[in-house]
Amino acid sequence: MADKSAEKERLFNEWFTKSYDRLRGTLRRYGMLDEDNFHDTYLFVRRQVLVPGKDITDYDAYFIGCYKKAALVKIKRENRYAHPEDDFFLRCGEEAKFLSEDDLNGCERLVK
Repeated sequence: MADKSAEKERLFNEWFTKSYDRLRGTLRRYGMLDEDNFHDTYLFVRRQVLVPGKDITDYDAYFIGCYKKAALVKIKRENRYAHPEDDFFLRCGEEAKFLSEDDLNGCERLVK
């Protein structure tokens, strides 16, 4: 059992070594190469290869699919929070009194 697992790991590592530049080029072409995500995906796929009873036949498709899913999760996590513009806090509270009616946008006029 350990020999089979070691053999699967060796085959995957050989594939990854041969495919490293091609995978990076493919992901860069689509404008989505993130080094941290790329290496995290390698570690994830490597763990999946070692799972007993799980046979991954197409490493390319599996790796790119896992990479895209991880990228979407990262984007979703980053977009969870709002990042207000610099003048956002100037328009709120006591500091907002110095703004004229012409400087306010439509929503701000409704609130005033």
